[in-house]
Amino acid sequence: MSLTIRGLLVITLLLGALAFALAPTACSESEEQSSSTSGSGGEGGLGGGDVGGASNGGGGGGGGTPLPESGAVFFADQDLVIPEVAAAGDTVGYAKTSPTVILPDPTFEIIAGDDAAQFVMEAGTGLITVADGATFDAATEATVPLTVRVGEPALGSNTAVVTVHVLAATTTVFIDPDNSADTAQDGSIDHPYDSFTDVSITSGYAYLLKRETQTYFDGALDIGVNDILIGAYGSGGRPYFESSSSSHAIYNWTGPQNVTVRDLEIRSTGDSCVRFGGATGANETIDNVLCHGPGWGVRAFSVAGLTIVYSEIYDIRDDGIFTAENTKVEIAFNDIHDVNQNWVEPYTPQTQAGGDAIQFVDNNQWHVHHNRLDRTNSGNKFCFIATNPSYPNLTVDEGVFEHNLLLGPKTTGDGGASIYFGSDAANLIVRYNTILAPSPGAIWSHSENLVFHGNVVSGIAALTCLASSPCTVDHNVFHAIDHDRILFSDCGLVARNNIFDTDQDTVAISNTGSLVESNNLYVQGPTGGDDGIEGDPLFVDPASGDFRLQAASPAIDSGLDAGYTVDMDGHPIPTGAAPDIGAYEYVE
Repeated sequence: MSLTIRGLLVITLLLGALAFALAPTACSESEEQSSSTSGSGGEGGLGGGDVGGASNGGGGGGGGTPLPESGAVFFADQDLVIPEVAAAGDTVGYAKTSPTVILPDPTFEIIAGDDAAQFVMEAGTGLITVADGATFDAATEATVPLTVRVGEPALGSNTAVVTVHVLAATTTVFIDPDNSADTAQDGSIDHPYDSFTDVSITSGYAYLLKRETQTYFDGALDIGVNDILIGAYGSGGRPYFESSSSSHAIYNWTGPQNVTVRDLEIRSTGDSCVRFGGATGANETIDNVLCHGPGWGVRAFSVAGLTIVYSEIYDIRDDGIFTAENTKVEIAFNDIHDVNQNWVEPYTPQTQAGGDAIQFVDNNQWHVHHNRLDRTNSGNKFCFIATNPSYPNLTVDEGVFEHNLLLGPKTTGDGGASIYFGSDAANLIVRYNTILAPSPGAIWSHSENLVFHGNVVSGIAALTCLASSPCTVDHNVFHAIDHDRILFSDCGLVARNNIFDTDQDTVAISNTGSLVESNNLYVQGPTGGDDGIEGDPLFVDPASGDFRLQAASPAIDSGLDAGYTVDMDGHPIPTGAAPDIGAYEYVE
């Protein structure tokens, strides 16, 4: 199995000093550099038509439970929505693959679940439409689970369930902006309203905007009631929704539950495309939304169960996603790029340009996975920042960041890094990510008991751990790093089964606290005293981003059993007689 990582061949290494200032922890380095949490304001395209996503009617909220360590998944379970009265040829949605992996020649097929032949799947794109003669009855088939297989010659295949949720006609309201001449408008499929201004948002209803139409809404659309879906119907790409509001295009303030916004292109020049919030808010979902233009893409506050999936967020002046004081958060399979656009080449201070791709403040039980976070066209701050947890009455301390592709940010006078964890974070797991230049560093962390394993870091400075407990760094690849050091910790470090592929002047490990160093492979030689080895790891094709091992690699069967069960591809550890060193087990 061989993955092609976006952009590796065109990424240029840019190095620079981190230049922020936070109060140091009890065991911090005198030259510590960090970031303010709030950026410049306290909160922080691919385009191409419509793409499928997850969660009907406000579901979601499962972000506190990480997926199994399944390796290189490029296609996962997801949900689509159609009205009960859908016609032949209507768009159901796309079976969406991960934005972190390029599929040069995919083939999509429904292999089970469509016994009544209700759907047609386009083999080359994954588009699912309604078949001729298909009929739906929401009372008897509210959900139709389709087993879909995606095959790709270089990657093999992934199989997942794409569940189609059927919306009852009695609780679905249709809006077609081009239907203004119809004097019999009643919100039905035959006589849709021509504007959201005709609609009184009522709990328990779905409100669908016709695809391939454009809506210019005067103000912000308030969805302040429970059990609401805002989505799309008909054939073609997402409907375009543009708001004139200086605040939010679509929002709620009062904490409704079970709210979903999906299948729309939203443009806003105000504060955000979508804003969720309220002390009683729960199970709120953004799915398959194209968001562009505002100060912040998505903002969410005090929600118990927040899901943001299969969406693209770009052309954002500050943060792509800003969330605070939420629990059970899942952010997955999103493409977030061209953020912090207040930053202007060659330098803008952080006080004027403090945006991140994703910013968490006091969130708990979160899972961030399979996202592409691209900061290559702006400097300052981070791809991902989290402080966690200090929200009242929370006792569980969980956060998993995995299978993401991180690019940038640019190195500037105000510093930055790919990932930042604040001093109130603890027990976080960062695994199976690919972290590439340009960036001043992979991670700047104050998290207690941080575990960093199975990652690939290429062309940038690596880890700085500043906490009172040891940082665990196992089974990683550090490639083409010519900074003054790769790993630094002043309070303790565990470093096992890593490959340090560096130039001769780079110090692999700089540590002033306790150190457990074992079974690492050094291209330029061990840093002293451990049972590591020196040699060429014999990567398959590092220039193309393939850091798997060739058959003659000295890393094979040379690792220590550190308790990990799968590698970055999902192969068992060990696959041979003993664990291999690096992020990948050798598989013949």
